[in-house]
Amino acid sequence: MDHDAEDLGEHHRSSISPIKGTGEEPEGAERELPKPVMSPMESTTKEPEVTESKPPKSTTSTRRSSTQELELPRMEPQTSVTSSVGRSPKDLRVAKREPRSSLPSPAGSRTQMLSVQASLEPRRSNVSAKRSRTKSMETKKKTSPKWAQLTKPLVMVAVITSFGSSLQHGYNIWVVNHPATLIQDFYNVTYHQKKITLNKGFLSFLYNLTTALFSLGGLIGSLLASLLVDRFGRRGALILNNILSMISALLMGFSSIVFASEYTIFTRLLTGICSGVFSCVVPMYLGEVAPKMLRGTVISVSMVFVAVGMLFSQILGLREILGNKKEWPILLSLMGFLALFQVLVLPCLPESPRYLLIQKRNEVKARQALQRLRCQESVDEELEEMYQEDAVEKTEKVMGGLKILYYRGLRWQVISVIILMGGQQLSGINAANYYAERVYATMWLTEYDARYISITSTFSLIIVLLFVVYFIDTVGRRVLILIGFAICSILCVLLTMTLELQSTMSWMSYISSGLIFAFLIGHIIGPGPVPNVLITELFLQSSRSTGFAIGGFVHWLLNFLTGMIFLHIEKQLGSYSFLIFWPFSFGTFLFLFKIIPETRGKSFLDIKRLMTAHVARRIQVQDSRRGSTQPSSRRPSLPPGSRRVSLTPGSRRDSLPPSSRRGSVQQNVKRKKRKATTKPT
Repeated sequence: MDHDAEDLGEHHRSSISPIKGTGEEPEGAERELPKPVMSPMESTTKEPEVTESKPPKSTTSTRRSSTQELELPRMEPQTSVTSSVGRSPKDLRVAKREPRSSLPSPAGSRTQMLSVQASLEPRRSNVSAKRSRTKSMETKKKTSPKWAQLTKPLVMVAVITSFGSSLQHGYNIWVVNHPATLIQDFYNVTYHQKKITLNKGFLSFLYNLTTALFSLGGLIGSLLASLLVDRFGRRGALILNNILSMISALLMGFSSIVFASEYTIFTRLLTGICSGVFSCVVPMYLGEVAPKMLRGTVISVSMVFVAVGMLFSQILGLREILGNKKEWPILLSLMGFLALFQVLVLPCLPESPRYLLIQKRNEVKARQALQRLRCQESVDEELEEMYQEDAVEKTEKVMGGLKILYYRGLRWQVISVIILMGGQQLSGINAANYYAERVYATMWLTEYDARYISITSTFSLIIVLLFVVYFIDTVGRRVLILIGFAICSILCVLLTMTLELQSTMSWMSYISSGLIFAFLIGHIIGPGPVPNVLITELFLQSSRSTGFAIGGFVHWLLNFLTGMIFLHIEKQLGSYSFLIFWPFSFGTFLFLFKIIPETRGKSFLDIKRLMTAHVARRIQVQDSRRGSTQPSSRRPSLPPGSRRVSLTPGSRRDSLPPSSRRGSVQQNVKRKKRKATTKPT
């Protein structure tokens, strides 16, 4: 039995692996497995392998070890025999108990690594857990994408306000153009009943007066808007103005009954006042309720509805609909229904949070309005920004409209608004609108058929304006307005050439019509919608209403003057009248390129700081250029050993000679004695 056990033990040893260094493998021996990838913990705790095997001391120990190895249920596969051969059975048992000393199979190592990782997971420190929590909170606090801030209440405010108010503004601008002959015939009949005969020139004067008084009413309305929005709020000003719009529409509807030209002209003046208030209050209100990442988009929505109102007036002014002798008063008074809609719906919309917090000091209502507009409870970040703006504009709160004009801190903002609105009106848009239907009528079309082409072009401009609304917060305001004024400047010259050649070349009218359409596209890209956005962003809360009043005053004044003067200039200059607008358009382009910075995605406070730094940098560059052209003012160098005497008021007394110092001391003593003797009792 002992010999059999010994033979089995020897056979078992030989079947494990060959002895290292022999180079031969016994039959039935397993090949050496490749070493699996070990974890860093296993590699640091693994025992070094024995490179040389020691022979057993006695046969009895060999027999004992062999029998104990036979009693083992299973042997783990090993990569080399040197880790087991030559060891005692006690060492083998200890080695089998320690999993780190034995090398498992690849599958076993994978499971072991997973078990080690699982055992390490519950041992994470509290510091790492807190770090992960803070990181997750920071990611939640990060601003959402731009279009995610376009909430449903914000869309409703922008659409309802623009549909009810801006559409009225655009409709009333254009509605008088199509029934021009009908209005002149009406004036002729009214004076004929008074037994007064009017010539054709005086009738055209009365019609021009009707259109010009609309612009004069807009000028008055823009000045009233500043008072209304500061006293009644942005929403309250819109409600009051819509009530006035209902009254003016009702009065215009009775024009055919009253049958007086003076009455029609007066009601047109009231309509102009309403349009002047709308043109200022609507972009101001939308700019204050919109987040900074979508401010340009939300404000530009009002310009889209202005164009839609112009389209409606062109369609409804056709002869087949309302542009006839009996129904033209209804055409002029149709916007009263929209005014009634606004009076009923506007009280349901939230007030401007900035007006409530900064001007009315009501944080509770401001927080509620912000939570309603943003559809979230956490609005502390925007409220903190409003508080910072309130702290910065302390000097502007006590100033009126006239004082802001002379205030040095807002000088460049006021100049920018004047040039922006002046460039908008003097870019040549009035000449383009005047020549549009005339050019279309020369393309073998009648004057009435040319109106359908103008309707199609207005619809195309609305599509272009929708692209501007989408890209104004992506491309930026500066790029769009520079592109628009550049197109207007170039096309003023080209249109002068094509209109002059149109009398000699019949096919030139097609090129002129294409250039006029391109001119309108250039105007709708930049000079049309962007100035209202920039006026909203260049001023802080307390001075923003004054900024819009200044811009509206310039806009309507130039509209009034061009409406009265342009027809006379066109009679004298003809097609060269486009060249009059080229210097204004190009000059506005240069001013905007040098002065106005990019305001996209910035808060009102950051825009003010950016504007101040931008202007200061420009002035510093100009001063440095002037200094480089002047001769050098360096003082000549003194010979060695000499001393320069400074006689400036702030110089040190040590630099003066002793005699002059003594004289100055004596003069000071005499001056003090004289003051002491002349003290009042």
